[in-house]
Amino acid sequence: MWNNPAADDKQPYEKKAAKLKEKYEKDTTAYQAKGKSDVAKKGDVKLVRNSSRSAWPGWEDSSWNSSAAGLGSVAPQLQHFIQVETQKQRFQQLVHQRTELCWEKCLDKPGPELNGRAEACFVNCVERFIDTSQFILNRLEQKSKSVFSESLSD
Repeated sequence: MWNNPAADDKQPYEKKAAKLKEKYEKDTTAYQAKGKSDVAKKGDVKLVRNSSRSAWPGWEDSSWNSSAAGLGSVAPQLQHFIQVETQKQRFQQLVHQRTELCWEKCLDKPGPELNGRAEACFVNCVERFIDTSQFILNRLEQKSKSVFSESLSD
């Protein structure tokens, strides 16, 4: 059977890109795990998440909140399903945007294979994003706790 040489050149590169994407999705899925929200150390998900708060900054969308308010007559299970599916869609958009950004930063020129430097850059880019997102969430949580405790003491 005849193989397309151009397609053969892309295969190792696409396999490595797919592995990186899979690792990214696995790591970010750990952050979204139901009932979990914090990471004590890399790869160790341990914090209980408030289900009314999103796992990623910017996921609370006022248009969703207003449209959800209009669904008062819809069954709560359906409302929850719609909310979960909307969050999944936003997560996929976030993965796509992050992949595109890391791709532009890390890949100087396309080639038949992903070199070690580019692969390390992709991994660092994704890990930096996850660490930064987690830091922001923790900082916002600390701020909200301090504001809440100040309001109680008044």
